[in-house]
Order: sequence, then structure tokens, then C-alpha cells
Amino acid sequence: MARPRTIDREHLLDVAQALVADAGTGALTFGALARAAGLAKASVQSVFGTREALIEAILDRWMQFDETRFAAAVAPDADKRTRIRAHVRLLGAEKAEDSRRVAALMVALASADHRAGSVVQWYRQRIDAFSVDSAEDRLLRIAFLAADGAFFVRHLANYPMNDALWNDIHRDIDALLQGELPEAGATA
Repeated sequence: MARPRTIDREHLLDVAQALVADAGTGALTFGALARAAGLAKASVQSVFGTREALIEAILDRWMQFDETRFAAAVAPDADKRTRIRAHVRLLGAEKAEDSRRVAALMVALASADHRAGSVVQWYRQRIDAFSVDSAEDRLLRIAFLAADGAFFVRHLANYPMNDALWNDIHRDIDALLQGELPEAGATA
């Protein structure tokens, strides 16, 4: 009797990420993933259960990668200002196409009225909640939201923002975090 075939979840996630990269989140169906992975659709469904669970698994993988980058950039005991500056810098340095994919996955979950607990947890770890106790905390919250707002304007609203403008915005946010104001009219 033949042994049942083991399904490699990580390989399926690799294939799913490639599908999203090539054709967007609309192309990410169990049928398409099964065809691309050479499996039966039921096999793919048995691993993830729902399309939302598949998308959340891809997002979880990205968040683990991002946490590894973040941990390499910031000491575990770093203060909030240092953590927010690192977040702004890492977000600014991310490749536009990677950011677009992550944003599209987040929209796909939101449009399915699915609250991705892992995304909420990622934000909690990154900013320690949005509550503030001081003027400095308010500045840090504004900087964090400005960086993420720029991300969503560029990648969800598809606002035409070239890399020079993107980098300029992140330099401005970083300057504010250092207590400096960007010069009027200064651009990249």
C-alpha cells in the first residue's frame, strides 16, 4: 500500500506568493494554487481551509520576515523612538513591488471582512499600542502613522509616487523624529 503523500505547506506558500507576484491577489484561488503546485484542489483546501486563512498565512510569513529585519536593526530593549525610527527606515527601504503585494493581501483580507489577528498583533509589537502618555509619544505616534499612511496612499490608493518622492517623504519623517524640520521646498 502506498504511503499518503505529504503536502509541503511552505512550498504551497512559495507557490502562492509567486501567483500573487505574477497576477495579483485576484489570481489566488485554491484551484490556481493547486494547478501551479501540481496537487488536487482538495489537498490545498485541506492545508488552509479558507482563502482568508491562505492569505493570512502568506501575511504571517511576511511579518516573520519583517520581524527578523526589524530585530536585526533594533536592540530588544530599544526605546520607542528608536523602534519607530527603525520602522520608518525599513518601510522606506522596502521594494515597491513587495509593498504592493503586502498591501493587496491586506486589502483582500479586509474585503472579506476578516480581521487578521496576526496583523493586529504585529502592530501591537511594533508600536506598543497607540495610546500616549507624553508629547514625545504623540510625535512618535504621528510619525508611525505618517509612514504607514504613505505606504497605504502609495500602494492601496495607487497614488503615483516615484522612488525619489517616497524616499523624500521618509527622510522628512525621520527628520521630524530627530527633532528637525525639513527645509521648505527641499526635495530629493
